Amino acid sequence: MTDQYDNLKQTYHLADIVKLNPFNYKISAKKSSSAWLKFKGPNGDNILIKNTKSPFDSFYINTDLDSDKGDLWKFVASRLANTTPNNLSTEEKNTGLTFLKGLGHIEILPIVKKNSEKRNSYTEKKKQLAQAYFNKGNTIPMTDYDFLVKKRGIALQVLQDSRIAPTLYNTIVTQENGKIWRNTAFANLDSAGEFQSLEVRNENLKRVYLNHNIPWHSISDNKPEVVLIGESAIDVISYLELHYKQLSDKSILMISTGGTIYDTKLDEISKVLDTHQCWLDTKFLSITDNDTTGYDYDLKFASFLLNKYQVPTELEQTNEFFNIFKFDSEKLAKGTYSALANLTDTFNKQIDQNSNGKYGNYIVLNQIENKIDTSKSIHLHLPKSINSTQKIFNDLMDSFSDSRVLYIHKAKTDWNETLQLRKGIKSLEVKPSIKEQKTKTRSI
Repeated sequence: MTDQYDNLKQTYHLADIVKLNPFNYKISAKKSSSAWLKFKGPNGDNILIKNTKSPFDSFYINTDLDSDKGDLWKFVASRLANTTPNNLSTEEKNTGLTFLKGLGHIEILPIVKKNSEKRNSYTEKKKQLAQAYFNKGNTIPMTDYDFLVKKRGIALQVLQDSRIAPTLYNTIVTQENGKIWRNTAFANLDSAGEFQSLEVRNENLKRVYLNHNIPWHSISDNKPEVVLIGESAIDVISYLELHYKQLSDKSILMISTGGTIYDTKLDEISKVLDTHQCWLDTKFLSITDNDTTGYDYDLKFASFLLNKYQVPTELEQTNEFFNIFKFDSEKLAKGTYSALANLTDTFNKQIDQNSNGKYGNYIVLNQIENKIDTSKSIHLHLPKSINSTQKIFNDLMDSFSDSRVLYIHKAKTDWNETLQLRKGIKSLEVKPSIKEQKTKTRSI
């Protein structure tokens, strides 16, 4: 009997059932509160029903009789038998259960039906919440796409792409006041289906949970033609949608850094590339944000890929005016050193000391003796005034091989904002000119 009742208890809230015939209790709105609903019965008895959103949690107490209290089943059975809950016989309990079963076959008052449907929805959320807390990371497979579709402008069709959909989850959290939040999560799962990392987002949250070192990546066949590397899963997926026609017929691996880049994370990205059998003939495309941090990431990606696929490379990002690429000259391919030297000869090697101490657009290539192993290393000094979007940087990438190690593609700011602007979800903010600002100030 208990199993049968549990299903009914999740469906019908006690506060709705007491209004029905033959019970006919009336609510006293003025004496009710957010915590308790007060009802008066036809015989003059007063009961309080806990004002819960979930039908499963509803119960009552009789303010005039301590022994008259309990859940939905006890209320129905005791009222039908005209006795108190602690005096109910098995037969009387069965009568109460039969009545509850029969509610599905009678016309319930419209307002009760509406409330019941609303509470059923909440009960379903609670089930999902319970399921989420049972799982690692409080996760359930994604059912709520609102944040990605309505707020971020990503098409549902793209999110349901077989390369993306298996990685999408909702993480569910509840506050003390009972409010339930569904966050969007991009998951990295291992071969056993265990969560390794979660890149979690909502309007006010941007965070990586579990293992911060492991990046999100899409589902991909081995030997992808293109690898997209961005600062967030949202940006990478937005890029895919914006360039769907060009990329739809290509095998693609999408990788998100989760907003940070450091050696341990690059080691994990390297493992992802190895797992998917990426090699130098793979087209690596950095789609980081169009800002200083994005340029900085591009340099790190370039050094990382050079070191992995072409020549042992170390990047030293100094506090001075240069970023320094250090190479082992013995490992350079034939002609690479000459190509690099020729590249430096293209630019003026004079220090521009008339621009507040900043260097101009030129590269310094030094070949120095290594005192430890007597081999020669090459130090390539790249001025910080050169960013990854400039031709000189791309020429530098071309100097190492016939197949460029890294391509750069920038949006005006970032790729998701570009998508939102294109769909009219977000409007471009135009800052007033200095002249307009002065005019406005004078008019105040």
